Amino acid sequence: MNLRENLQKKYVAFLDVLGFKELVYKRNVDTLETYFSSIEDTLNLIRTDKQNIQSLLISDSTILISPNTREDFRILLRAVQTIQAKLVQKDIWIRGAISFGEVFFDQQSNLIVGKGLVNAYLLENEAVYPRVIIDTSIIPMIAENRQDFYEFVNPHYRDFEKDKLKLVHSWYKFIEDDSFFIAYAHRVLIDSINDRNIHLIYNKIKMNLYGEAKHYKKFLWVKNYFMDVLGDFNDRWRPLKTIEDMETKRYIDKWWIKFTRL
Repeated sequence: MNLRENLQKKYVAFLDVLGFKELVYKRNVDTLETYFSSIEDTLNLIRTDKQNIQSLLISDSTILISPNTREDFRILLRAVQTIQAKLVQKDIWIRGAISFGEVFFDQQSNLIVGKGLVNAYLLENEAVYPRVIIDTSIIPMIAENRQDFYEFVNPHYRDFEKDKLKLVHSWYKFIEDDSFFIAYAHRVLIDSINDRNIHLIYNKIKMNLYGEAKHYKKFLWVKNYFMDVLGDFNDRWRPLKTIEDMETKRYIDKWWIKFTRL
């Protein structure tokens, strides 16, 4: 194995499913099967589209590893965003972290070890809410300061095209300014707006928010986060040149109000 020679500095994402133990204890087979099939499908998609990213699935944990370049880091962010958005639509919520450090990964034997993995694993507990946070030590590796980092990872999007949506969330009105995290709600909501089915994600959040009391704070945060993104869409929606644009704007307004009342 020769770790001394094969340890390499890379970006590592460690993702964990919230409530997984409860699913196992309650023998919630349908949800477990949905999780494993969804995550495998998404990982296969990532392996096909993003060749530089390595991945490993261990029970309720997913590990993604990417090379140490600025562009590969941005590709890793997009991969995590894809995983979160697809699982949220199945009412499966992810918490995790992206860190950096030496790591050795043998795909054939599914062996992974190194400081980069330990860093991401420990930082995952700091995420608290259903989100994937970014190690602040990565910021000076990518850019001169916090603002430059944000502008590098987020393309200047307009018309809210999926491949140009922001990757890292910035705080708008309702989200506490404590960590950069992957902007998965943008990905979920743009599809929901186009398909006119925001009620699906609204109902998932409502069910979790008013389910078990121990989950209330986590899903109150989720509600506020989705409100934040709807507010962003409301302010930045394309110029209202057509009847369809005006109807879409009214649709966003309507659901922003419903989220505020949730």
